Amino acid sequence: MRSISILLTIIVLSFLSFTVTAAEPVDCSADSVNRQIDSWYNDFLSSRSEVDKQASMQAASAFTDHVNTLLDVCGLVLGDNGELNAAQTGAGTFDDPYLARAEATVDVATLRVMGELRPADDLLTEEKVLPANVPSDMEFFITFLEFNCSVATPNGCPMDEDTFRLVGDMGIIYEPAKLQYSAYLPESRNVIGGGQRTGGIPFMVKKADTNFRLIYYPKGNADTAFSEDFAYFHAQGTQDTMEVYSSNPELLVRKGPGSNYTAIGAFRRGQRAVATGRSTDGQWIRIDAPEVSGWVSAQYVTSHEDIGNLTVVEFDAGA
Repeated sequence: MRSISILLTIIVLSFLSFTVTAAEPVDCSADSVNRQIDSWYNDFLSSRSEVDKQASMQAASAFTDHVNTLLDVCGLVLGDNGELNAAQTGAGTFDDPYLARAEATVDVATLRVMGELRPADDLLTEEKVLPANVPSDMEFFITFLEFNCSVATPNGCPMDEDTFRLVGDMGIIYEPAKLQYSAYLPESRNVIGGGQRTGGIPFMVKKADTNFRLIYYPKGNADTAFSEDFAYFHAQGTQDTMEVYSSNPELLVRKGPGSNYTAIGAFRRGQRAVATGRSTDGQWIRIDAPEVSGWVSAQYVTSHEDIGNLTVVEFDAGA
């Protein structure tokens, strides 16, 4: 949010010689957008005119046009106050869910998915609420929400275990796990009109499941609702790739996810690699580094994103 506000400050000072079109592949991550804006700003500093007002205005106009195109491509719209406008947050359908970290109003409530944690087993273990005998093919996923009930709602907004469900690519409908988790969001009482509630909802999900969507039932009737009675929110707990860096001068890259596998190269400090998955236990990361592709210990890898959100990938020792 802050980076977008800063963008408005420098928008009249910057120039770019790059045109973004909807047909071009665009990385819309915050880090990528910020780095692109920095590059454009540096281009302006090297080419701006100190005496020609018309040239400066033309440069600012060009920058504005291109940045607006970038914002459109990435689905970001700025309001008059410089904050993200929630007008374009998806349609609330399975194929076009409301975007994470953007407000969406459904019926008389406004929800925002604030983040997610997967796997969340370590957190639940720390809080001493992880159930015993969790199946080996299951793990916990927590989605964090901000929930606001309209002030014009005298009876408040429903909020219990039948208000939310989770669904992934496997088509399984997951119910909230009823745990004594400290930030547990659902309660047996409604959110009063004008009230807000924040917290997390834990779900026990299949490790092989991906592309999660949170289902919100505004009437709190998940077991009996008809198709028109709910909305989908993006609650993705995994992703295919992310940029990673080595915190070691020379981090060994191995053929498989374990120290018993042969070292086939090194991922060096200062280099950038693309992580393409993680082991089931999250201890090893599969990367494509500048010099070699293979597996590295997650303990010595850093990223601007949550490495725990990488998709679990199976290692074929015979490949």
